Amino acid sequence: MADPGAQPDRIAIRGLTAFAHHGVYAFERRQGQTFRCDAVLDVDTRPAAATDDLQLTVNYAELAQRLPVLRAGGRRRGDGAQARGRPRRALLRRGRDRPPHPRMTRAVLSLGANLGDRAGTLRAALAALTGDGLVARSTLYETPPWGPVAQPPYLNAVAVVDGPRDAAGWLARAHELEQAAGRTREVRWGARTLDVDVVTVTADDGTAVLSDDPTLALPHPRAHERAFVLVPWLALDPGAEVPGRGRVADLVADLPADDVAAVVRWEHLR
Repeated sequence: MADPGAQPDRIAIRGLTAFAHHGVYAFERRQGQTFRCDAVLDVDTRPAAATDDLQLTVNYAELAQRLPVLRAGGRRRGDGAQARGRPRRALLRRGRDRPPHPRMTRAVLSLGANLGDRAGTLRAALAALTGDGLVARSTLYETPPWGPVAQPPYLNAVAVVDGPRDAAGWLARAHELEQAAGRTREVRWGARTLDVDVVTVTADDGTAVLSDDPTLALPHPRAHERAFVLVPWLALDPGAEVPGRGRVADLVADLPADDVAAVVRWEHLR
């Protein structure tokens, strides 16, 4: 019989991954994502060592196969942190950790500013994106404000980034850039120090990430009708497409000529 006062041995299983269709956002549940599971068990292994009876200890190979079911797929009858023997304590870390090797995605971001030092704000945001896998960025364009609120003209740019983020991760990064620029959200469609929209996200296999979640709709539901997004994007990438809407070149051609002419190259971004 095990000594109740004995110091147990510790078995740690870390970095298990499983792919499942769960998550906060609708596109995560539809397209799936990778989950990570860590488990730490405190077990008295002395009886097994004394008798060479493996039934008295933990088969952690079997445990490793079962744990991802709890983390990513929900509990099935008979599944759980049950292993051979009776571990004194098993801790399943259920926090939403990032997987050890996140999948790469490419995002197209639209940036705009019409308060304060517009050019300085955009340059700072684009410089910050170099640490996030900035692939290309457009020249700055001056554009009239979009929406019903009277306000100063904007400077706009488009950036393309590659990195180990999912769509929600790019949205979070966009919000971080806005916060760093002092963005507030008091008036819908109102003036802002910096606005960063996630226009499209593409998986590393070239598949477009689609979402109808109101928190992050993809592609951006109004990008196909906004000259201040399409004109810089077309100049940056003549072959670009908006998933479900068509080629950016065709979308620009379908816009009112006055809308396109109002998007004016401001200066080359050095």
